Amino acid sequence: MTNECMNTVLEIQYFLARDFRLDPKLYRTCKDDAERLCHASKNWHMKNDSDARLVFPCLVRYLYGGDDDNDEPNTALGDDADRRHEDDLSDDCADQVERVLEQRALSVRLHPEIEEACRTDLVTLCVSHTKPGEELRCLQNNLDDLVDECRHEVETYSRLEARNTRLNSAVMLACGNIVEKHCNVRGGRHKAMDDGKVMRCLIRYKTTDSRNAADPMPKMCADVVEHWQILAMKDWHFSPAFRKACQKDVRSNCDK
Repeated sequence: MTNECMNTVLEIQYFLARDFRLDPKLYRTCKDDAERLCHASKNWHMKNDSDARLVFPCLVRYLYGGDDDNDEPNTALGDDADRRHEDDLSDDCADQVERVLEQRALSVRLHPEIEEACRTDLVTLCVSHTKPGEELRCLQNNLDDLVDECRHEVETYSRLEARNTRLNSAVMLACGNIVEKHCNVRGGRHKAMDDGKVMRCLIRYKTTDSRNAADPMPKMCADVVEHWQILAMKDWHFSPAFRKACQKDVRSNCDK
């Protein structure tokens, strides 16, 4: 894809990201889920108000489950593909939400919540980071220096990345070949949701498997994996396996 074509596609996705009704396939597939789970009123798609903008984030929350400190791990996201609850997204809608999230992963501009909350920080801290994935990576590197609203949005999206490595465009661009050859694991109910298994595989490959492998990990891939390891040390929520195993003990014994 040429740069001109890429820029044109990003411009289209920019508007789609701000009103998911402009994405016909997503809208048609998730219309009933939006009304059932997100309390969207009948004919809400014909109304011009702020409620429409809240629908997609609501669908994402139902797909990935609660991530509040007081929530237990969502068992609906386990390995039993037949386990269904009345508050689940339909399978078709879940697939569409995953598709849109993966498309948005290319640029902060495709995440209205992050772009709006982090506009000042993007200018002051990340103005030179313009390639796919670089803006978010820059914000993550400066997590402690972000304004509160921006930090909240970056942390929220980073938790999604922790659950689904394919939403991390920097990792997928640098490590895509390694992922497909050595870490193509299947997650829970939805195929893209790996609950951190892909990242754990990449970390293992970087530290052990690739030393004697005929297919060594490229330096760029090793760099982005190390970036995530450092980020995960800042917030235990960014490690799904640790959170699942230790959440009760952290809440009981560790001060925030």
